[in-house]
Amino acid sequence: MNHPSISHHYGQDHDRLDDLFRQFQALKLSDRESAGRAFQEFKAGLERHIAWEEEILFPAFENKTGQTSGPTQVMRL
Repeated sequence: MNHPSISHHYGQDHDRLDDLFRQFQALKLSDRESAGRAFQEFKAGLERHIAWEEEILFPAFENKTGQTSGPTQVMRL
């Protein structure tokens, strides 16, 4: 069975978040209620995505590579 890569999973989530933010931007002047829902979904998704990175992906990367400074440190900032 072929499983999607982590990059694929994260890429799909980035695309989903980008779409939600574009929806918010498109609706914020014409339909504040729908814009608010899109933004809340975006915010929750972004917070979840950041948690995945900081709690799962970054520690796994650092453990595998031995790099505790560099890209993960920059992304945390």
